[in-house]
Amino acid sequence: MSPTSHRPELDLLRRQVADLARELAERDRVLHEQTRHREVVQALAHLGSWNWDIASGEVEWSDELYRIFGYEPRSRAVTFDSFVSGLWSRGGRQ
Repeated sequence: MSPTSHRPELDLLRRQVADLARELAERDRVLHEQTRHREVVQALAHLGSWNWDIASGEVEWSDELYRIFGYEPRSRAVTFDSFVSGLWSRGGRQ
């Protein structure tokens, strides 16, 4: 078999890879845009969000949630326990 006999298949694969790369880039752009919109909305409404991975115990706060609790964004590690403690202490002061 000569190297040129696989040319149509190679061309097809190149086109498919290029299409997938464009699709991935577009999805990445949309994700970044949605993330930015969420951040703006949270800041305007003074609302925060958080994620808790129960299996690993990892907790992730949005920048606005740090601000709500009086911290600079990403200035400290947070745990579920520190989050709950913060809720109780904030509730007691209000």
